[in-house]
This record gives sequence, structure tokens and C-alpha cells, in this order.
Amino acid sequence: MIKFKDLILKLDKIIGLALEIKKTELNSEEVLDLSDVKIEDLSATKEERVLINYLKTLSDEEVHAVMSIMYLGRDGYLEFTGNSDQALSYYMNLMDKEKKNIEIEIMLDKFVLYDYLIKGREILIGIM
Repeated sequence: MIKFKDLILKLDKIIGLALEIKKTELNSEEVLDLSDVKIEDLSATKEERVLINYLKTLSDEEVHAVMSIMYLGRDGYLEFTGNSDQALSYYMNLMDKEKKNIEIEIMLDKFVLYDYLIKGREILIGIM
């Protein structure tokens, strides 16, 4: 079972990278120079690629935990009594587990990833 306190530093890094993506998307008037860009790179911004690369360094279980925290933040509440580790484990079991790359894609599809992760983190810290 993954422990929330062991994940918190990685989660904070992910939240910081998600904030950079959000800032870029909010200020998106950038004109792309396509001369040196490969076709496969067009689907992700440089900020998104930094987050994707970081998420790929995490274990499958850590990625699933982060995705679960994202959904917890989206839902905004947790109907569970217990500590943060038990709550995270409970919520991870509610979420269908996909391959790590699919879960990363799901997270990157969320414009409000940053907001969801902040809210999910707050909920879990509140029950520590």
C-alpha cells in the first residue's frame, strides 16, 4: 500500500509542473516555430512534456495514486473515515487501474489538473 506521506514530495513537484502548464495555457498566444519540431512533439507543449517525463519516472502505483488524488480533488469530498493512507488506498481501489501511459494521458487531458491535485491534496492532508 502506498503511503500518502511518502508520495507528498512527488505530488508537490507534479502540482508545480501542472501549474506551469496552467500558466502557459492561460497565456497561450505563443507562435510555434515548426521548422525544428517533429510531428510526434506537436501533441504536447514543452511544459506538458516535462510533466509527462517526470510522471514516467514514477512507479505504476504512484501514477495511479496521483490520478486517484486528481479525481478526489475533482469530486471535492471523500466519504471515508480513516487516515490519509487508508483514504488514498480506498480511493485508488475505486478507480479503474489502467496502464501507466494511459493514466498519464488521462491526467494531461485535464485543463484543471492543477486545481484538482491541489484540492485532492488538501482533502488528504485534512485527514492526516
